[in-house]
Amino acid sequence: MLRALKGWLALLLCGGCIDFAAVERDVCAQRPDLCGDGGTAGGASAGGSGGSAGGTAGGGGSGGGATGFVQLDWSAASAFGFAFTGDAGVRQTLMLTNSGTRTSAPITLELERGDAGFAVRSHNCTTLSAGRSCTATVELAPSVEGPLTDTLFAREPESPASVALSGTGRDPYHHVTLTLVFAGGTGVVHEGLGNAVNVVCDAGVCTFDRARASYLSFRAEPAGDSIASWDRCRDALSCAVNGPPTNVAFTATFRQPNLAFVTSRAVAPATLGVSQRAELTADAICNAHAADAGLEGTYQAVLSHRLDAGANSYVWREHIDAGGWVRLDGRRVMEDRLGSLRYLPLLDEHGTRLPDDELVLTGGAFTGSGRDCASWSSSALTYTAGDPSNENAWTREVNVVTGENATYRPCTQAGHLYCFGSSRLGAMQPLTGRPPGTRLAFSLVTRDLYRGLAALDAECTAAADGGSFKAALARPGLSALSRFDAGGPPWVRADGLVLWSRDAGLLSAP
Repeated sequence: MLRALKGWLALLLCGGCIDFAAVERDVCAQRPDLCGDGGTAGGASAGGSGGSAGGTAGGGGSGGGATGFVQLDWSAASAFGFAFTGDAGVRQTLMLTNSGTRTSAPITLELERGDAGFAVRSHNCTTLSAGRSCTATVELAPSVEGPLTDTLFAREPESPASVALSGTGRDPYHHVTLTLVFAGGTGVVHEGLGNAVNVVCDAGVCTFDRARASYLSFRAEPAGDSIASWDRCRDALSCAVNGPPTNVAFTATFRQPNLAFVTSRAVAPATLGVSQRAELTADAICNAHAADAGLEGTYQAVLSHRLDAGANSYVWREHIDAGGWVRLDGRRVMEDRLGSLRYLPLLDEHGTRLPDDELVLTGGAFTGSGRDCASWSSSALTYTAGDPSNENAWTREVNVVTGENATYRPCTQAGHLYCFGSSRLGAMQPLTGRPPGTRLAFSLVTRDLYRGLAALDAECTAAADGGSFKAALARPGLSALSRFDAGGPPWVRADGLVLWSRDAGLLSAP
């Protein structure tokens, strides 16, 4: 058909020369199905200007050329997701298919950029017969962070093919910056939520790397009775971060817990409830004492009052659950409002112990009974007081003359106030048991004190879980302490509370 077309055009064209053989070669290369003679035309030309249609047909072609066509295609664009920088990389297998009708020429694989972190690690793509496929293993091993792209080419003279590659480089580490702020307290931070010993920061600003994981967790360990808070977590002690951020910043703040003190100056009890609710007046007195001593925060008076005018019951003032209280010497008073009393709050706002001949206005005992000068406005009545001379009676019904729990202090006599801080939130560390290097002390109820010291010592030892113990009992002319080595380690309760130390003497009751 092309030969006939070529001859017909030669009759119409004048003054020029057209290489019909070249046209035929181009057409046959694009559409071999149109060339029915099995090859290209043998180089015939249309002759010169005014010449014949001429020349020979070049022998009618060689007859040995390939028939059909090649069509190479990659399976699909390839998204690698993310890979860590400096890591072994992420690999995918891509498929190249020849959907043409004849075998391809030799194939070479080549990346367009070659510097984006992608590399061809292996392939079996040499030549492809019609309908056959080969595979190539491509790896993403980034050296930088961020989005990465490249193009993989399958080079073949007749049908080159390309496929888009994409992925993200990611740093394999969490770069952690941990800042400790000491606002009146001290402590350290370690990893994990358990009792790990891997302390990662104990002062200032700490930086360190951790392998990328789904989360990081840290726990503050307040020293003594400090309380801790985190800038990015609600929990007072522990903090964790989820997700993939590379740079993680934490701040742990260690604060002094709320202070508890007794006022250094006494107040007239019957005047507290004259102009307003008595506890409001008492709060103002507490805060004035704190301001005079330069103590930070706000304070509330621990003062009981009658539930209603006709009821014979009393309640303790409900204070904010502020994470516990300590005295000015750092010794804890309570872990929280409902916790057990540890050390009596008998140090004033300057850290001086209240004299034993002074009493503290409380208005109620732990049992709920008590008297409060009819809610602190009548001088004709009596009140329940705390007695500094009795380590077990920081608030109870006490007769200051006989020591019996039957009479009360007259409301004409002044008394001091217990003041508890209420501004700092957080969690005070609970007591965790007797620390190493201390001596255990405990109380024991016995029916017969007349059996002699040896028998009582044996009873103490039998009640303990191992070790040798003595009864803390005085003898004629000798104190109870004389039975022990006062220069040794401190005595503590089983919960870890220090009862007696060489430097401080008796601090609390067993």
